[in-house]
Amino acid sequence: MYVLVRLNHELGGGGVEGWTSGKALQKIQEMEVQLDKMKKEKTQKQFQLDSLEAAIQKQKQKVNIYHKSCWLFLTVIILL
Repeated sequence: MYVLVRLNHELGGGGVEGWTSGKALQKIQEMEVQLDKMKKEKTQKQFQLDSLEAAIQKQKQKVNIYHKSCWLFLTVIILL
């Protein structure tokens, strides 16, 4: 009940009975649209984050393999 009264107050309504006014319903629809948009953006950003983390791990593996190869090569040269 508090949330309804608070939102109604923010919309400039006179009381709870004004809740069914077009202005209040329009505000709810706008908020739902904004929520959907933000959820989509969150999903896209999470995908970007996951992709970047995977790329970083792949690059770290390449560097690690390169370093191991270099040390192995140097060890072979020293032993010869």
